[in-house]
Amino acid sequence: MVVRFAILPNLILALLAASASGQQSQPTTAPVVNPSRVAAEGSGAVVADAPSTASGDVVLASAVSALGRYNSVSASVRQRIRLFGHDLFGSGQYLQHGSGPKRRFRMEMTIQGKRQKTTATRICDGRLLWLLDEQGGQPTLRVVDLRRVEDALTQADQARAVDWRRFDLGFGGLPRLLAACEENFQFGAATPSQLNDVPVWILRGHWMPARLNELLAAGKDQGKSSIPKLLPPQMPNEVVLYLGRDDLFPYCVEFRSVTEGREKQGMESHVLAGMDFFEVRVDTPVDETQFTGPANMPQTDDTESFLTRLGIPRTPSEIRAEKGK
Repeated sequence: MVVRFAILPNLILALLAASASGQQSQPTTAPVVNPSRVAAEGSGAVVADAPSTASGDVVLASAVSALGRYNSVSASVRQRIRLFGHDLFGSGQYLQHGSGPKRRFRMEMTIQGKRQKTTATRICDGRLLWLLDEQGGQPTLRVVDLRRVEDALTQADQARAVDWRRFDLGFGGLPRLLAACEENFQFGAATPSQLNDVPVWILRGHWMPARLNELLAAGKDQGKSSIPKLLPPQMPNEVVLYLGRDDLFPYCVEFRSVTEGREKQGMESHVLAGMDFFEVRVDTPVDETQFTGPANMPQTDDTESFLTRLGIPRTPSEIRAEKGK
């Protein structure tokens, strides 16, 4: 289905687009999940421990459940992106508040390029998604009606209730991102390790064969060894999660591409998009005005374009409404 193939470039683009200037206020007395969880610049030093027999799929399912139980989450974020041979780095803030359908999100990031700074903010209140971008000092604001998106998703995939929006961190937040990894990747044993001074589980996941075949419309006999040759270089072959061993929080998420090494020295893995979360605070007071779109600023309805970027066709009612104009 077109939906499945089109959404995965957005896996990278969503992280790339989720860039913004950090203008929100930070709590000054909020308890931190763990004071030692302030990672160094970059992805941090990883020290592997002894092998484990813990199931990565079970550990991830527990992490999804744990993250969904928090009433609020706030964290600083570092972002690493390698796209078409270029390395980009960003920093910003992540906010999450509420649970279930009422859960709201705000993702802000700033990426400083060679010539200019690019900023973006993604705000979701459960009903609307605001996309605020600024490049070269020129801000633009777009809004997406999530109810229309939900209707289109339902009609586009009646047979399976798979919410492909979950790959977009700015759209569904960390709970949906982890849930998407759980639904689309299969994980081996969880490896105990250290991320700087943080004890973590390292989970390495590869595409479920059924999901890969759906994405590429490939034959059912495609094996794992052919996956790196099937996917284009800008799409991930695997996801690597670093989950805190005592709280299962995703302190680092990496989407990796596996390619043939130079001089045929086997396969090489490099990070396409990675995010590090630090200075994490949970279940602390959050300013609820952070989840409201900017006021007194011109905005355009981006719902149809948003659906097009996801590869989702317009609903029949929308087509009939347009013909009736």
